[in-house]
Amino acid sequence: MAIKLFRLSTVRAKLLWLVATTPLMLVAALPVLSWVLGKQLVDEVDDRVEVAHKSFEIELQDDLAALALASRVIAADGDTARAIEAGDRDRADDLAERFVAAYPDIDVVIADARGTVLSHVGCRNPVRDARELPEIASALAGREARGVTASGCERVGSGAPPAYLIAVPVKQSDRVLGAVVVCLPIDTAHLINAGQKLGLELGLLRGSTLLGKTEGFPLRDIGSLQARPTLEELGERTFAVRRFDPRELQGTEVKLGVVAALDVTDVRGLVRR
Repeated sequence: MAIKLFRLSTVRAKLLWLVATTPLMLVAALPVLSWVLGKQLVDEVDDRVEVAHKSFEIELQDDLAALALASRVIAADGDTARAIEAGDRDRADDLAERFVAAYPDIDVVIADARGTVLSHVGCRNPVRDARELPEIASALAGREARGVTASGCERVGSGAPPAYLIAVPVKQSDRVLGAVVVCLPIDTAHLINAGQKLGLELGLLRGSTLLGKTEGFPLRDIGSLQARPTLEELGERTFAVRRFDPRELQGTEVKLGVVAALDVTDVRGLVRR
């Protein structure tokens, strides 16, 4: 008898029941649907973020390769050897300024075999003795050295940003006359330049400390970063954010990380539709 009481005997009654229960079913399904869409969105942007990561590393590698080649060319130039051997500061300045004219975002130090700085261009707080620079000992011993340092070509504790340093020995026959030291600061200007080329918002980390960022960088809580991209809302825009640690920026004493934020608002809209 109970079954007969709740039987819907007419088509109209069945339609009314369907209309009445559909909103309840949709409300019950919304949490599951939201979770599925969120997962799908992260999966969709994962590949894009990985491409952005690789693009940043390629851009950095290209910059460093060009810098290393130019450093070797200047170190091998006979004018550089003669300027160092004669202790000619004016000539050393001229050589360094030509280098900076070609690469305006770098700092250059030219030193003799005793570590005496003959020229420094681009440095606000230059070292007084080139042997203060971490890699200079290797260069003065005849071996090219490179790596990320806390203050680049400037004095430790000067507040200068970290930089990638390349030190190339200047030789005459087998004798080391001095070294050419080039530093590429990894600072906000570098992040802005790279971000504009790659279409990214970028942040620079040392440990969990944010050292610099581009203007539109969306992340507020660095501690929330995970291995996979996380989604951050900034107004009407959605960013996929991920941290990575470029091999070139992992020094013995200084290790830097980069956070890339990729605008995926278009992907979010597509998935929701």
